[in-house]
Amino acid sequence: MYASITVIQVQPGKIDEAMRIRRDSVVPLARQQTGYRGALAFVDRDANRITTAMLWDTEADMEAFATSDLYQEQLRKVGPFLAGPPERQVCEVGLSEVVIQP
Repeated sequence: MYASITVIQVQPGKIDEAMRIRRDSVVPLARQQTGYRGALAFVDRDANRITTAMLWDTEADMEAFATSDLYQEQLRKVGPFLAGPPERQVCEVGLSEVVIQP
């Protein structure tokens, strides 16, 4: 499994708007893609920073999505809320366990 880790610096007060786009546009689009396994977002409101991890079966699946026109269109929606360019890193997942209780 592979992870695309992206760190975005958001303009002050714009975290909720940026997260709404991820939740309502990016993730539903990713769900339709081959090899998609899930996503996590870590929000640091004090630093105006969001770190996301999108999980994929293969590196090829991940790159196919990251370079697709549909994904690039979603990124443009977030653009007005950013304070700088996103930083992206690709990692092989060494451990995966997520337990979320209601």
